[in-house]
Amino acid sequence: MAGDAGVLQLLSGSGAAMVRMSLPLLWAASGELMVEKCGMLNVGIEGVMLLGAFWGYVAGVYFHSIGLAFCVAALIGLAAGCLLGLLYITLRVDTIAAGIAFNIFAFGITEYFFKSLLARMAGDPPQIGVWQVPFLRRLPLVGEWFAEQNGCLYATCALLLLLYALLYHTQFGLKLRVIGDNPLAAESAGIPVRSLRYVCLMLSTAAVAVGGAILSLVNVSAYTSNMTSGRGFIALALVIFGCRRIRYVLCGGVMFGLLEAFQLRLQVLYPHVPYQLLSMLPYAITIGVLVLVSGKHRTYSSS
Repeated sequence: MAGDAGVLQLLSGSGAAMVRMSLPLLWAASGELMVEKCGMLNVGIEGVMLLGAFWGYVAGVYFHSIGLAFCVAALIGLAAGCLLGLLYITLRVDTIAAGIAFNIFAFGITEYFFKSLLARMAGDPPQIGVWQVPFLRRLPLVGEWFAEQNGCLYATCALLLLLYALLYHTQFGLKLRVIGDNPLAAESAGIPVRSLRYVCLMLSTAAVAVGGAILSLVNVSAYTSNMTSGRGFIALALVIFGCRRIRYVLCGGVMFGLLEAFQLRLQVLYPHVPYQLLSMLPYAITIGVLVLVSGKHRTYSSS
């Protein structure tokens, strides 16, 4: 009976962990969603997320301020957006080749500074506080998942609402969607296509970098080598799975967060199973979902 109670306790904790693990993916996917709305594809999302995770953590250790850490991560994302915009928009380098090259660059530079800089820095980043929201605990089934979460959860909710309002209830969002549907027609109508794509890319990479910082500062409270481990590509897959619709991206992010949380619980429940096999679960299901929806994706509109 005690063993069964322990199993139930482990499984019940997957919901709260799912919420926390969904947050970095949702920030990264929101950034990619904005880019795709204006007719671009950012394959370098993995590198941007890794840079945000590293430099956000370094800033957290150095300044011992969670706010400054996220600001530094956002600034790093803006700088990455400028570089990617130079490659994608100005120089017109092949998107996939440039994105892969940027990912390799991001991995190399973070590895270099991780071994030369972070190893000499003492201390830990500040811990973000938990927000007690009593009325959420009374919600059926999912109350315990949201009752004691940190402010990143509410910031993510605000981000998704802001993104929806920006894309569908502002002139800026309308212009972005027009550019995504027909850039030549947008340019002939006097819309500054290149300038707006630069702005869109920089805003999106700032959001992606903040997602990486949430991973290192909040979810893990540590930085490890290549800690994003493909989460940027998962975020890219979420946008494809969600057909560039915010509500579907949200559902996909929650689903993949649940898978990631669940595989961690499985590692505790079944220690004899190689952890590499269980860690592969979210990625394998991502590939399976892409295979299933790739044919249907062409029939959906971008609205």
